[in-house]
Amino acid sequence: MLNASIFRVGDRVRVVQCIWGFGHVRTPKYIQNHVGEIRRVHGLYHNPESVAHGRSGLPAKMLYSVSFQQSSIWKDYSGPEIDLLYMDVFEHWLEFA
Repeated sequence: MLNASIFRVGDRVRVVQCIWGFGHVRTPKYIQNHVGEIRRVHGLYHNPESVAHGRSGLPAKMLYSVSFQQSSIWKDYSGPEIDLLYMDVFEHWLEFA
């Protein structure tokens, strides 16, 4: 099922910003609206945002490993530019950057 993914390894993506502000979300605010790079396509998994509300989590959603430069996330970050943060992010939270 990996061929069903929209994004590919190496694609630059932006994490969409949560506009509803409530409920159970699996994408931390500190990476929302930031640009990263797809590093791995994990495959299809039940949607944990649906499961948290007692539903089935279906249809399954594609899950990706996305890397972000630390300096782009933390405004006061003073470490090396090569430092990366890796985050697993579901496809419905991503758009092409």
